[in-house]
Amino acid sequence: MQNQKKIWGSVMVFAVLTICTLTFQNCAPSSTDSASTSSDGTTANTDNSSTSTSILTYPNAGTPVTLIPGQSITLKLTKPSYMSNAADYLWIVPSDDYALASYYGLFTEVDGYLYVSLTVKSSYASAKNMRLYILNIASNSYADKTGLGLKIDASAYGQHYSSDMVSEMCDVRGGYVPTFIFDKTKEAADALIVFDNGAGVGSLECNFGGTSVDCLSTSSWPSDWASRSLTISGYNRCGATTTRTF
Repeated sequence: MQNQKKIWGSVMVFAVLTICTLTFQNCAPSSTDSASTSSDGTTANTDNSSTSTSILTYPNAGTPVTLIPGQSITLKLTKPSYMSNAADYLWIVPSDDYALASYYGLFTEVDGYLYVSLTVKSSYASAKNMRLYILNIASNSYADKTGLGLKIDASAYGQHYSSDMVSEMCDVRGGYVPTFIFDKTKEAADALIVFDNGAGVGSLECNFGGTSVDCLSTSSWPSDWASRSLTISGYNRCGATTTRTF
């Protein structure tokens, strides 16, 4: 539950920053709900995902999309029938176990399809199953209870999902860079929250008072990081740069 508390706390911080009010009472849809039926009453697609599939059906109760440590990918999803304007929703991966560079953000929509960019930390060594969900901002709730399955598995190299739709996303969202929340009172794993503004997260370098490290590998942070100034320099998946000093 520690990681779940971290997720929802950061979502509410983002809500304040964007003058939205998001109050989530649960970390994921109830396990008692059917995993094959979405909230709009339609039956979720159960087709298996494969490396040859460039468009993923959402919601989808089928085989999870398998990713590997260090992988960055932009997924192309069908737009669910309940969604009119993608700007009214966020995507989120609850209980990501610190596997992802960013576990929540904005959708990019192109020609009726949704694009979500995910970056798996290269330092993540565990095998982990998780789900990506859509959140309705106005109703403060999940838009469906099925989502899309994800699996992080280093042993799946060569069989992992590889249909990267980054060029289609970058054509319309290339200038949107990640934004950050930094809290020195937290443990290192929870101190830096990265929000994806629709163009994903590329590399992120943290300079702690003259010591430069990979932001996404907290084990490499200096032991006295909380007492130092921080400058973050990085890229989105399209190569646009961003810098922020705390």
